[in-house]
Amino acid sequence: MKINLDKWPGAWYPLNMENVNIEEMREWAAKYEEAKSNENDPATRAVYAQFVRECRAQFDQIPVRVVFTENDPYMKSADLFKDIEAGTMRVYTKGDKHPLMTEEENAIFRAVHEYFGHFQARGNFQPAGELAAWRAHSRMFSPVARRALDTETIAQVAVYFFGSKPKTFATQKAVLL
Repeated sequence: MKINLDKWPGAWYPLNMENVNIEEMREWAAKYEEAKSNENDPATRAVYAQFVRECRAQFDQIPVRVVFTENDPYMKSADLFKDIEAGTMRVYTKGDKHPLMTEEENAIFRAVHEYFGHFQARGNFQPAGELAAWRAHSRMFSPVARRALDTETIAQVAVYFFGSKPKTFATQKAVLL
């Protein structure tokens, strides 16, 4: 699926649910849930390899101390923002294994998503805040890597909030929607 950045309201102010196209999110959720992981496809592998390279480069630019933890550190975005403003950000390292990213690479992605997405956009962990975080962060990726970002953020957020089993994390897949 192709996302038009101009279609989503600005990333630098909080979004609210009236800015979330619920039907489009349901479409994303259905497509992701129906999709088969495609980790053996050379094009998918190339996109994810580029995504990982760009995430690593972004990680090196995070100006606060990053602490990786096996416990989910934040239930509320306000706690994330408070920690970052104090100079430290904790990042969850567990969850389902990704078919094309190591545990370390997935944790690095989470770190850059939290900092350059949620913190920069001040997006909370609800659908509108997740979209604001995606929009802020998506501008940092090449068109190639953004295909993986869209799957890892928009599609998985759609599954969590609007999928067939709401409030259930999406199964990790290597798929380009």
